[in-house]
Amino acid sequence: MRTLIVDDNPLMRETLRAILESLGAHVTEAADGNLALARLDDAALPFELIVCDLRMPNRDGIQFLRGLAEHNVCAGVILISGHQADVLSAAANIGRRHALNIIGHLKKPFSRADLRDMLTGFAARDRRPVAAQIDTPVDEADIRRGFEAGEISVVFQPKIDCTSLEVVGAEALIRWNHARLGPIPPAIFVTVAASSALIDTLTEFVLNESLSLAAKFGLGAPPVPIAVNLSTHSMSRLDFADRLFATVNSRGATPSAITFEVTESRLADNLASLIETCARLRLMGFKLAIDDFGTGFSTLEQLQLLPVSELKIDRAFVGGANADTRARSILEASLLLGAKLGLACVCEGIETRAEWDLIRSLGHHIGQGYFIARPMPGQDLVAWMNTWRTRTAGGTVA
Repeated sequence: MRTLIVDDNPLMRETLRAILESLGAHVTEAADGNLALARLDDAALPFELIVCDLRMPNRDGIQFLRGLAEHNVCAGVILISGHQADVLSAAANIGRRHALNIIGHLKKPFSRADLRDMLTGFAARDRRPVAAQIDTPVDEADIRRGFEAGEISVVFQPKIDCTSLEVVGAEALIRWNHARLGPIPPAIFVTVAASSALIDTLTEFVLNESLSLAAKFGLGAPPVPIAVNLSTHSMSRLDFADRLFATVNSRGATPSAITFEVTESRLADNLASLIETCARLRLMGFKLAIDDFGTGFSTLEQLQLLPVSELKIDRAFVGGANADTRARSILEASLLLGAKLGLACVCEGIETRAEWDLIRSLGHHIGQGYFIARPMPGQDLVAWMNTWRTRTAGGTVA
């Protein structure tokens, strides 16, 4: 892994170099943010990992993050500092607002094990190109062409009861492997589709693929529920619930086997229509979840207005919560709130054993993330379920 260490302390750079090289990294050093940006410009190949101190001369770590964003850097970034945890957390949030791939942050002094665990989670991630890597914009015509060419597909990521270790669901996720541009993040093409009726085409495609999977493999008895993302652009239309019910009914499936996740970062312009659609979906027997709870507009207002049955707590409060007291406090409060409201709580983005162990210790909740399983094609899900049962035969995750 091509790694750049940015720290003004020679001893810290030496220590980090020794740890990272023992983990297989190829290390380059820089004593401040200005030198680090020069290293980025001079590198023959892009760095895959950047470990950066916050307090440095000439250009501090927070200024350096802005520089990384201006360079469209896609490397994973770990922030380190002797400052209080709230400063580190704020810096990490700044990096995420710059669309940087912030892996996490560590307070000095930290151990080799702390860094190794963070890198283990990073290595497990699906390193798909991010928006900054796609120079050619895609439009509605491109997406339609992608459908016709068979480039758009659906993968499934399991959800696990962290106490019983049983498979309790799977989320259906849309993917586009463009023939020329490669994998395109859903955030890009779903946003394009949401500006037109094409978003309904995407939704119906994902729903039908999910129903086909359930019909083909059975996925247990009772069937494993499949979660499908819905756009609030679609849900503002009053006939949308009827269309979804008709699709599920025509395939001989039961609504209770489908969970619809509200995924928009904002509430619909026509809030009354959104609430009506959600209420009708629940009356029809579907389950309803708030996705990315705690971020954007997926907060207490939605929880009060929408008749949801499930709360999906965002990765921002799960990742590193074992070491970040603020994130852990928010995570625990969210789980407690969900429990008081009688909602199932799903912790998204579990990537390390430390995160898994924390979620398990917090009670009877559901986990989802790369520590458990990557998203996979539907035909691989049943085989994975058998492997998971073997992996957890002793009551713990091997």
